[in-house]
Formats: sequence, C-alpha cells, structure tokens
Amino acid sequence: MPICLQILINVSTRCPLRAKICAKGNSQFTTDQRTMTTHRFILDFNKARSTPEVQANFHQYLVQSYNREPLEFLISVDEYNQEKDLKTRIERAKQIAETYIKDGCRLEINIDGGSRKNLLGKINSLNTESENLELLFEETYRIVGSELKNDSFARYLDSAMFYEFSQKKGAKYMTGLCSKDSKPAVQFSRFDENGCIRDQDITALLSMVSLLCIVTNNKG
Repeated sequence: MPICLQILINVSTRCPLRAKICAKGNSQFTTDQRTMTTHRFILDFNKARSTPEVQANFHQYLVQSYNREPLEFLISVDEYNQEKDLKTRIERAKQIAETYIKDGCRLEINIDGGSRKNLLGKINSLNTESENLELLFEETYRIVGSELKNDSFARYLDSAMFYEFSQKKGAKYMTGLCSKDSKPAVQFSRFDENGCIRDQDITALLSMVSLLCIVTNNKG
C-alpha cells in the first residue's frame, strides 16, 4: 500500500473532517490534481507580541534564524514609551540609537539611510524640554514591525518550533491568539506521479494533519 494511503487511513480514524476528505474517493490519488488541504493556526501578530510566552518563543526562533534585531528593537521602543521620567526616557533613546540605529552598531536594524540619519539627528538633539517624545520612534517602529510581521513572523508560523509550541499549549490557548476575522490558511501537499507523498513532504504533512485534528476536536 502506498504510504500516502496508510497515512490517510490512520488519521481518518481520529479526525472526522479528514475522514470526510478521504471519503470523497480515490480520485485524490489518481487524478492530475493530487492535492490535499489542511488548516493551521494563523496568529494575530499584535496578540502574539503582547503574550510573553509566544513572544519568547518567537524570539527564540529569530535568534536561531540570526534575525533577532527587529523584535528586540520593538521591545526596546515599547520600554522607552512606557518610561515616564523624561531624563530616563532620553537615556533610553540614546541607548536605542547606539544599539540599533547607528551604522555598524551591534544590533543594527535594516532601515534606509535617510530615515536613519533623520532619526539620529532627532535623538542627538533631545533634551528635557523636547516635545512629543512618544512619537520619536513611531515611523521606524511601524516600518520595522510591518517587515517583521510579513516576513519572519509568517515563516515562524510555518516552523517546527511554532508547531511544537502550539502542540504543547493546546488548541484553546492557540485559538485565543488568532484574530477574530482571520480564516484558516489552506496548505497543499503535492503527490508524485504515482500518487504517493514525496519523502520530503511526509514530516510536514503529519504536522499539518495533527494541527487539523486539534482544531476539529476543539470545535466538536
């Protein structure tokens, strides 16, 4: 029996939705389409960032991906904005510049030269009489956050690290972090010309099917 059939038989006994998909007929394995749909959790970026456990797991992923700078910059700016003492806030701004903004600094973020120069100029001229300090990093924060959300965070949601985290926390916990208006994403697992799953897709397929079982059982 092809390994793809064995996998589908095994999971169909545990997952009603998967059983329904399997019951549509063997055309799933013999036609030119040879695709199968599954669902996964799509987290709201802001909810993930405001949840310490999720943000810590995402940060760990970024460290392993050698891309920790954007998230750490956002965290530093959040701490800056929460600071009430003006002198301390100005010191935090200068620390952020030294760590993330200046050319060649230790955790330099990726922003265009003009924005970098403009921001450094504002920081260097800060004093206790400066106004709108809460808006100092607003534009840079928005740009860095948007890039992080659309790039690294999207890849994180497809990673083995996020899958293991979601398995550990459970469907109820994870569903609470999804945006209310977001719809489950559809994934496609391709089959070879003989109707069998390619070896490199088996692990990913099992991960996606497992997540689908969690969501289905939770709804039931």
